[in-house]
Amino acid sequence: MAKTKVFLLLPYFLLINTCILADTPLPGQIIADPQHPAWLMRQGGEHVFICGPGDPEGFLYRGKERPDGTRDGDQKEILRKLEEHGGNCLYFQAVRSHGGDGTADHNPFLGHDPARGINPAIMNQWESWFQEMDEHGILIYFFFYDDSSLVWKSGDEVTEQEEAFIRTLVRRFKHHRHLIWVLAEESEEAFSQKRAEALGRIIAEEDDHGHLIGNHHHSGTTFKSYSRNGPFTHYAMQLNVPFHEVFHQTRDTITKSAGRYQVIYSENTDTPQTVEAWRHHAWTVAMSGTMPMLLGMKIVSTPVEALRQCRILSEFFEDTPFYRMHPAPSLSHTPNWLALSDSETSMIVWTRDFDLGSLQLKELPHGAYDLLWLDPITGRRVESLLEINTSSSSLIKPASIGRECAVYLHKQSSQQSESTVYPGEHWQRASPDEAGMTEDFLKQIAKMAGGRGCIIRNGTMVYAWGDIERPGDLASASKPLYSHLLFQALEEGLLESADDKVATFRPCLSALNPDLHYKDRALSFRHLAFQTASLGYREHPGEAYDYNDHTMGLFWDVLVEDVFNTPWSQARARLFEPKLAGPLQFEDPFNFPVDGRTRGRPKMSPRDFARFGWLYLNNGRWRNQKVISARHARMAAHDPLPLGIPRTQAEETDRCDTRSIGGGGNQADHQGGYSWLWWLNVVSRDGRHWWPDAPDDMFCALGHCGQRGLAILPSQQIVMSWNDSKELHCDRELGNQVFRLLKESVR
Repeated sequence: MAKTKVFLLLPYFLLINTCILADTPLPGQIIADPQHPAWLMRQGGEHVFICGPGDPEGFLYRGKERPDGTRDGDQKEILRKLEEHGGNCLYFQAVRSHGGDGTADHNPFLGHDPARGINPAIMNQWESWFQEMDEHGILIYFFFYDDSSLVWKSGDEVTEQEEAFIRTLVRRFKHHRHLIWVLAEESEEAFSQKRAEALGRIIAEEDDHGHLIGNHHHSGTTFKSYSRNGPFTHYAMQLNVPFHEVFHQTRDTITKSAGRYQVIYSENTDTPQTVEAWRHHAWTVAMSGTMPMLLGMKIVSTPVEALRQCRILSEFFEDTPFYRMHPAPSLSHTPNWLALSDSETSMIVWTRDFDLGSLQLKELPHGAYDLLWLDPITGRRVESLLEINTSSSSLIKPASIGRECAVYLHKQSSQQSESTVYPGEHWQRASPDEAGMTEDFLKQIAKMAGGRGCIIRNGTMVYAWGDIERPGDLASASKPLYSHLLFQALEEGLLESADDKVATFRPCLSALNPDLHYKDRALSFRHLAFQTASLGYREHPGEAYDYNDHTMGLFWDVLVEDVFNTPWSQARARLFEPKLAGPLQFEDPFNFPVDGRTRGRPKMSPRDFARFGWLYLNNGRWRNQKVISARHARMAAHDPLPLGIPRTQAEETDRCDTRSIGGGGNQADHQGGYSWLWWLNVVSRDGRHWWPDAPDDMFCALGHCGQRGLAILPSQQIVMSWNDSKELHCDRELGNQVFRLLKESVR
């Protein structure tokens, strides 16, 4: 008979000191937000909003068992479906036998005999699935035990065998970033509170990265496993209540949590398993102040519309400061609406049925508000403005947004720094010492990067090398100019939404690929602006990333010729001079080919390209003039593609006749850092920032692997522009050294 072992509670001060010394989160790991501990974020990165399937619980055991214990199931297909369509989590258990809902072979033991220990072949197969989930930002919601699973019947105590089992699993998988440990489904069916806490402490002791540790209970709003200074800081909540009780019961849970632990509403067995019911449940949970998983969403049989609507919800929330908001029902005079607000600058409202002509809001601070409307079914977004100067204001829904809708309101800042310096006919000059920078570091940057370039700080030119007056081809670094023009089209009312369909202007898109359900009919300007068009490939728009110069050729031509209704021969005079070169007072010739393969691919001097960077660093303003709205300027650098969106498989199909503005396609992966044709320094697939030692808020325009480019460092008030240089993007280490020096050059 196995020996037993009793775990004693450490004194609080010793436990805390041990955790501080031991727990070092991985870069990009999902952690609790230190400022808002009820919410999740990535270590060194942005906040995360979880929405996805609460199934299949038997994911690890799908398929027939091979002689070595591994499975021949459809796990890869399940993951691919999540990556393509949405849902950023997967809920499953490691042990589903011994009283659980699985069969006798639903465990990872050699020969399914606990006495023989864990099967390494099974661990290796699990690792392959977890690695793919980690790379695509899919939360590994890892339950050790299914409900009623009890392998070692040892009462309140933990046997040495069970301790070894838990430690082995933690050691094997703790290197994954998108991971939350959950002890047991309906934990009290098999474990006393004493034993559950002892197991939780074993997990915490073995996991030196401090992953969140949770537990799960029968239906209810009380986290029975929580104790002050205990190991459990995450609640996988099961709440089996009718839909009309979901909001208030979930609010009760959040109130009880008091910000001490996170909650994921992981199961609700009372929800009908339909696309509409899942969507309404997910939005109601989100508007109550937590995150939803959806029981019964088994992925294989789940309609792709349901998965897409999970992605729509999570992306929308991640574009807002949801982690600062709380339910605020008093803000609306209109029934059937749910509202979240931070009571100062932002709010979100949602309804299942906008059955009135307008929504009456009250008690919002006076001022101008940016509005972002969302259709939760289609994902369509429409932007508008609202001026509030009375105690009650009306929101009028755009006609293209359906009756079920959400809207995010953000109060515009009335503060405009009078001290911001802008160049006039020429850049003002300042010495490195006057700009608070170290000249030796700037010299090293110029030597390492090569070519020619300049560095701007606080609106003055601090350092330059090479011929910065000569225009040069920007290559793909010019792509943010395309999204800039798209933003202008939206602001001028030429397009209602970035989700407007491109086929409206190019009918050939509607006639292609009947075998793929005329997939290109769904192609939107947003897909072009994120290179997720899959033009000429079998994926549907939005399903995969395709860094493709044919897509950019279509984007550029449709914007200029169709949206702005401008012949290329007049594009410079009618568009780029008055909308860009003129307001920014370019110093040097702005070469703009209007025919041939490179039509519309600008050539610009480094010092003029730096003006474009200074415009975006200052949220679209140039002195007292709004060149682009602050919302669009901010959004350009804060709206990256989810890691879950894969790179195209490049299986070719028909496409409209389009030109390429440069080379071919499939040249890069987005690495979770592509936003409106800008590259962001966010956490990449390997868990690190692309340039780990550069500022996290840096964003770049990059061409030819970074031989041409623009780096904007808002926190340092720096813009660096260069051309004919070394590969500061593809040569990741070189770029990291250059941008580290740039950051450290500020004294």
